[in-house]
Amino acid sequence: MLGRSSVFRRGSWKQGVSILGFLIALVSAAPLRAQETLSRQTLRFSDRQWTVRQTAKPEGPGGNVFGGKDLGVLLNQDGSLTLRVFQKDGIWHAGEVTLQQRTGYGEYIFRLRTAPGELDPNLVLGLFTYSGASAYHHREIDIEFSAWGSPNLPVLGQYVIQPYQDPGHLFSFDLSRIKGPASYSFVWIEGRVDFSSWLGYGPRPKGGSPDIIAAWSFADAPAVPRPSPNVHMNLYLANGDRPPLGRGALSVTIDSFQFTPAK
Repeated sequence: MLGRSSVFRRGSWKQGVSILGFLIALVSAAPLRAQETLSRQTLRFSDRQWTVRQTAKPEGPGGNVFGGKDLGVLLNQDGSLTLRVFQKDGIWHAGEVTLQQRTGYGEYIFRLRTAPGELDPNLVLGLFTYSGASAYHHREIDIEFSAWGSPNLPVLGQYVIQPYQDPGHLFSFDLSRIKGPASYSFVWIEGRVDFSSWLGYGPRPKGGSPDIIAAWSFADAPAVPRPSPNVHMNLYLANGDRPPLGRGALSVTIDSFQFTPAK
């Protein structure tokens, strides 16, 4: 996601602290660190294993606390997955899952039951690839939906090849035609990414079909990432220090994710 990388700052000890004082402080801090260490959570969705993000403090993107299973992420009885922004004990929690398998060239399809145009303006839904390695701007390819916290703008969709600031790396599209289930996809091959979204859960329509919501191709070969990242899906506050605006949905249900490797 845009600005997804988080920065961790570590304090330094003041000069002149004695060895004894250091040891006492170290022992005293140990229980606190133990409390902040969260267990790793996983789930199985669309016949694939995912890691559920859970944080104790706000992190990027947007300065959000990610709530983990049963708070920010729900696995439903019908096999679908719900991401939600949810308040508990006065803290707003976001939801994110990461595919444990690394992926590369091929077709990616996300099938959403929820119409993303119905989201609260301060929420962001991201369907994207991301790598911890910095090469190719973290190999980030995005399908995103948000009004980015603006109460006066509609929620729009956008296809992005990072860095989004570079000319020609971002394509925005209208969501008003989407009233229910729809498919959001990109085909990633060497030197090219072809994005497409369409109404319903059928196969990708042919060009010119009225079911196509938006299509865009990015073919600046040197800027197209090379494999291999992980797939992420998240729902979070665009401005983590502000609550939702109270004018839209706070959850999104994803019926399936499909990845077909390129031949």
